[in-house]
Amino acid sequence: MEPELVYERFVLRLDGPVLEVMGAEIKGIFRLHVNFAQASLTAKKNGMLEIYVDDGGALDRPLLQSEISGIWRVWRYEVPATEEAALTEFFSEAEQRRSAPR
Repeated sequence: MEPELVYERFVLRLDGPVLEVMGAEIKGIFRLHVNFAQASLTAKKNGMLEIYVDDGGALDRPLLQSEISGIWRVWRYEVPATEEAALTEFFSEAEQRRSAPR
């Protein structure tokens, strides 16, 4: 079974080397090869954790970074800060699925 995190308003899932994000507010699925994905987790003052997933990642940088910027700028969600360990583990697994170019 592929890693999957299901929340009330969105779902994060790995489909082999593809990172998928599905959200209630956005029609469609954001699918991105892990080689090109980047993500950040930012603690908010309200006890929540902002998850931001976008394109613009690269093999010479970690998938999970402290600050990112991509062209989509819409795949942002908040979850309780207690989810940080599960999210870190999920993005670590995604990074392990990166593959070297030919």
